Amino acid sequence: MRGSESELEICAFRRYDEPSTLRFVLAEAILGWQCSGGLLSAHLGATQIASRTFTTADGLPRDEVGCVVPDSKGFVWLCTSEGVSRYDGYQFVNYGVAQGLPRRSVNAVLETRTGIYFFATDLGIARLDVSKAAQSRTQFIPIPRQDGMAVSRVSALFEDHAGTVWASSTNGVYRVENPAGARPMLRYIHFGDAVVTSLLEDRYGTLWAGTEFGLCRRWADGRIEWLNGEGSPMRRDWVHALMIDREGHLWAGSLHGLWKFEISGSAAPKLLRDRKSVV
Repeated sequence: MRGSESELEICAFRRYDEPSTLRFVLAEAILGWQCSGGLLSAHLGATQIASRTFTTADGLPRDEVGCVVPDSKGFVWLCTSEGVSRYDGYQFVNYGVAQGLPRRSVNAVLETRTGIYFFATDLGIARLDVSKAAQSRTQFIPIPRQDGMAVSRVSALFEDHAGTVWASSTNGVYRVENPAGARPMLRYIHFGDAVVTSLLEDRYGTLWAGTEFGLCRRWADGRIEWLNGEGSPMRRDWVHALMIDREGHLWAGSLHGLWKFEISGSAAPKLLRDRKSVV
């Protein structure tokens, strides 16, 4: 937590539409709190919560877990600084650079609606090749940039309504071209060389990005619009997390608190609550 006691740093949003199906709970840097003592598994009962902490003694590659992602097959993927781990409810199967990951630090996992797995690392993105034998050295395929330049650290992955995969990085945004093909590529999308930490699509098909310089959106025609201009209440506020609620409002978690906007397909967003409001 930074600043005064009244200022909370919002780092991540996660919404569960069916709480009864939740099997795992992770303190994943929410309100500035990061889990560094392993994975916390919790059974949510009506009157009590029974929990157990998993660590390297149970098979995790590292005690500190940065993300927890359940997939459609019932597995849970865990991001660590020593690779990614897949948990089946009984044991952990770990993957790292020996299996083809471009860097051992894994920051995000995405399973697309067509069943393709992508992994964000400190040195770009890799795709899981399910046709390869388990623990093969080429089980993960690093995805290069189209222009041949080096790929920077990727922190988040997002699939939009059309099935396009986007990635936020330390110097902008990447779009995955030919994601299911033999030679997938990363197309660099310029966001003013800003560090982009979160991505989201609204109901109008607009791509929103949380960056070190504030909040911005990319229109369908490729135009970039920043919401951090002179006089803006979000000027120079680092946005870590984004969420669209059931009413279509945009929530932005930032270095200094929480913001809520009413958005439309054309007009400027209307600020409903700022960091000084009670949310």
